[in-house]
Amino acid sequence: MYCFLRRGGRDHHDAQDLVQGFVASLLEDDRHRLRQALEPKGKFRSFLLSALRHFVTDDERRRQAERRGGGATHISLDEMAAAEGRYANEPATCPTPEEEFDRRYACQVIRQALLMLRQEYETKSKAEIFNTLEPLLTEEVPVGFYEQAAPRLEMTPGAFKTELSRFRRRFGRLVRCEVAHTVAEPEDLEDEIRYVLGAWGRPDQKVL
Repeated sequence: MYCFLRRGGRDHHDAQDLVQGFVASLLEDDRHRLRQALEPKGKFRSFLLSALRHFVTDDERRRQAERRGGGATHISLDEMAAAEGRYANEPATCPTPEEEFDRRYACQVIRQALLMLRQEYETKSKAEIFNTLEPLLTEEVPVGFYEQAAPRLEMTPGAFKTELSRFRRRFGRLVRCEVAHTVAEPEDLEDEIRYVLGAWGRPDQKVL
């Protein structure tokens, strides 16, 4: 949301205020809207962007209202600083704020799936295997990679190749599970998965 507002022309402090106010409005003033969004109805991604747009429009009409403080719900400064850092590292040629919002949303879905997958591998004392396989979700397998990496992990090249296949399938199931939480109807799931993967930059991903 922060990056969406920054891409839309808001400065650092204005974007902070708007995100703070929007979250506060959902958690305090408009809880019924948040409950509706969490019910099986539509896509959460679409609801979030639409609600944010409405809030920004309303904010233009209440510029004289109190800002920063007054008992408002606050997002941590660390989170805001991280958001600004991510925004600063983005290329200035990003086409539209909406596309940037979708990409950030997709990356968060992917990040959550990867976090769960990492935890599964760490629980099995396979953190090194995870670290070796993770880049292969977005990169082609280099020639000779299996033969080079397998001995370091005390695996045969064949076993390592099988492990990569399992890794990708499990990642796909975790992404599917994450996306399923954000859509109302089962028939929307495949389209939303394709949308998320496309926004993430991997529309050709086969693991799902």
